[in-house]
Amino acid sequence: MVVEEPGKSNFESAGFLHINALYTYAQWMIDNAEESSAVLREAYRQAFRHWREDRGDCDLRLDLFRIVRNLIIRIREPGNRRRSALRKAAEAAPLLNSDSAQGATDPIKEPVVSFLENLIRRSVTLMPEEYGSAILLCDIDNLSYGEIGKIMNCPVEEVRRRVVAGQRLLREQLSKYVELLASHPDLKTAALTA
Repeated sequence: MVVEEPGKSNFESAGFLHINALYTYAQWMIDNAEESSAVLREAYRQAFRHWREDRGDCDLRLDLFRIVRNLIIRIREPGNRRRSALRKAAEAAPLLNSDSAQGATDPIKEPVVSFLENLIRRSVTLMPEEYGSAILLCDIDNLSYGEIGKIMNCPVEEVRRRVVAGQRLLREQLSKYVELLASHPDLKTAALTA
């Protein structure tokens, strides 16, 4: 006979609704599938330990994002050996995924889409955490500034500032490649239709 912990099924039904969004956030911030999975396992373990059924699904979602963010911050700390390895891997990763170029339906468009996605992912991974988290939580996860403020433990005005600063950093990093795209007519057409 298996004895289930009290509230476990309610936690699972409420908590696992958000697993895709949490994994996407972790994957963008860490850019390592294995580390992202480990972060999610630890986040769910911590969340269950502190979960109370009376708080509701919304609070659980914010708690999970907050825990994931705190784990990401720990991994990304400057002295962290895992972060050093992850940063080196992100910097060394090819911007053009050779797998996407093989068997692509459009020989120009598919590699360009892969290049742009990898470029954006690398740019977010390498920027300071508070800016990367702010733009991902806002633009990818569609959270309100108030929700992001609860996750990041800062006022709404600070969230706005971080989102704008993160978008500016991303724009600056990506602008280096705009000239490359503009100078090649096939790449420009493929990027515009992507």
